[in-house]
Parts: sequence; structure tokens; C-alpha cells
Amino acid sequence: MSRVKLREKPIKGNLISLYYDYYPPVKPSAISTETRREFTRLVLYSEKEYKVKTMVSQEGRRTNRQTGKLSKAGNKYETLVPVFDKNGKIKRRKLTNEEIRYNQDTRDQAREGLVKRQGMLNRGDHSFLEAKAKDTDFISYVEAITSNRSGSTVDGWNSFINHLKKYSAGSVPFSTLTRQFCEGFKKYLLTVGIAHNSAVTYYNKFKAALREAYTGDPQLITTDLSALTAAIPEDKKHREHLSDEELQALINTPCELPQLKCAAIFSALTGLRWGDIEKMTWKELRFTESYQNHIVYTTQKTKKADVHPIPASAVSPDLIGERRRPDDKVFEGLFYSSENNKIMHKWIKAAGIERKIVFHSFRHTYGTLQKQRGVDMFVIKKGMTHTDIRTTEDYAAIADPARRAAADLMDTFDFSKLNKK
Repeated sequence: MSRVKLREKPIKGNLISLYYDYYPPVKPSAISTETRREFTRLVLYSEKEYKVKTMVSQEGRRTNRQTGKLSKAGNKYETLVPVFDKNGKIKRRKLTNEEIRYNQDTRDQAREGLVKRQGMLNRGDHSFLEAKAKDTDFISYVEAITSNRSGSTVDGWNSFINHLKKYSAGSVPFSTLTRQFCEGFKKYLLTVGIAHNSAVTYYNKFKAALREAYTGDPQLITTDLSALTAAIPEDKKHREHLSDEELQALINTPCELPQLKCAAIFSALTGLRWGDIEKMTWKELRFTESYQNHIVYTTQKTKKADVHPIPASAVSPDLIGERRRPDDKVFEGLFYSSENNKIMHKWIKAAGIERKIVFHSFRHTYGTLQKQRGVDMFVIKKGMTHTDIRTTEDYAAIADPARRAAADLMDTFDFSKLNKK
């Protein structure tokens, strides 16, 4: 039975390439030759300093690591050798805290792959080494997963696909997907002339597709490229939200589409996204004596399972109706369209609210009102299924009572004689 070990190899740029070493070599069913190495495309920052050195080969020495061809005596080739200081010790590079954390995370990821591969080898399963993904087109794969989506996100996915086609001339074989390709596509989105936050959205969808290709069945890439490329930071902008009084005004104002109105109020009470509300079924709404009302669901955006406590008002029959069959949708007939958006904006304006409020603003309302009520930021982060606390901290700036109190301290001046001569 083959065993697999995680190996390291220095490469140019003072980086370390990680690869899996199989011994004895394995022979996957989809390719005809035995395989000893599988490169992960994962790289580390090297703590040792290396330099390129030109060597002269001896008879029988390999000069081409890719082809494995044997050199003739006297041929020159390049290799990496350590750099030594005047005391004969290998020079070491001081890594930043960010580089150290990156190395730790990358090694953890590589070790997870190692455990997975050894387990599959123990079962005689070599499918992770098969070449089936090499001729598969990533763009066709993305188009297929987009066809299974619905609602307002589809337009964004289609726009992302169009930009990916322009960047790649229409084809991206899985075998060409590398970290360098990802970073190149990121640079393209930032320089092609689209709005910055559109670039943010499209690159997030690119990362989501990479993650699905890595975690899906069949697994089409053996490296989690989505974890190796950072998202494009958003331009900070004001997040519109509703006050308690405005939310109550909307509750009291009729809407042409009652289901849309109730779904929006439900979002403000629970913090759920449109996609999770639109697909929510009655079996996801649960009640226990110990945990009271809660939702057990998998988020559409992050694909993470969550148990989310909700207030009793969110499951009031006045808001969501009487309980029906387990697989029935709670908000039956709810769907996204430009016409429904117009109806929502008409309802919001009828309630006396002139600002631009979209459906996602109700989710922002949940986060803001939670902060105003003194809820801890990490509790809000979990409730809103944010992956980064910095996203949640945006609500702190909106609803920080300390900042409100600081501003009120300046109300000590008398303006009664301001315009008198």
C-alpha cells in the first residue's frame, strides 16, 4: 500500500512549494504512467534565503525536473542553493506576522489534504489524482452552477462570467487555474473600468466557484485556490438602515405585495438574507423549550449550517401565516423581479421614507438595531453569519452609543444671539 508524505521544495522568490510524495508510486486509472509527486500549488514564505546558481551537469544528472530527461556531461542548468553568511551559517529571513500566519494556515490546509489522500489510498481510491479535470472548462462549470441559481444574484453571476470570458479569451481549462491566474483576473477587474464594488462582487463569485470546484463531488481541483487569493476589499460606504420608528411605520403601511412586505419585516427581525428567506421551508422553523424559536438552515451564500435564534414576533401568524406542510415554503410565491422592486419602493415611500432603501437594508437594520440594544459584536457576527468581524464592525460605527454621547457633550452653547447685530 502506498504512503503519502508532505514535502517542501524551495522555488524562486524565496518561496517554498508544497507537494505530496507517494511511495511506492501510484498509478491512477485515468492516466497510464505512475505518479510519485503531486504538486499542491500551495506556497510558503521561506525562512531561509536562497539564490539561483548555475551548475554544470555530470553524466546522468537530471537537468529538467519536468521532463526528467538525463543530461549530457557538461550541460549547464540552474538550481537553488542556500545563501550563507560570513560565519558559514544559512542566512535567515525575518517573516512578518502576516507571513507567519499565512504559513500556518497554508500548512494546516496541506495537512488536511494529506490526511484525506492517505485515507483514500487506504481504500484503493486514486480518484483525486485522475486527470479528468484537465480538459474540463471552468467557464462551462460556472455556467452550469449559475443555471441552478435563482433570484437577484443570477445577473451578478452572468456579469462575472462575461468578464471571465473577456479576460481568458473564452476558455479556462481547470489545469490552467493557478494562484497567478486568480491574481491576474483580480487585477483585470480592478482596471477594466467597472465600479469598484462591482469588481468586489464579481471576484467574490469567482472565489465561490473555485470553492465549489474544490469541495464538490466530484472534486475538480485538488487545491483550495479560493483560500489562497484574498478578496478585493470593499470601498466603505454608508449602509442604509431603518430606525425603530421607520420600521414600525412600514409595519403599519399597506403594500401591494403582502408577502414581500412580510419577508422584508422578517429580515429586519432575524437578519436573514433574501436568498435564505426566499428558499426557507417550514421544517427549518423550529421551537424547543430550551432554545425557544430558532431556524436550522444552511446559508445560501456561505454554504454553512447554522442554528439561528429568532424572536417570537418573527413567527407570529400575523407575519408569516399559519404553519403548513414541512417542505412548503414559508413565503410562498416570493420571487425577485424589477416590478416587485418598484412595488417595494412605492411601499417604502408611502411610509414617509425618502431614502434609497433596498431589501438588503432590512438585514442592515437587524445588525444596527442589535448594536443599539447593546448586543456584543461577536454575537452579531454569528447571527449575521459574517466570515470577517470587520464586516460586522461597520455596524458599530453606525450605532455606537459612546459616539452619540460624545456628540451630545458639545450641546452646551447658546445660539440665541448668533444672528443679532
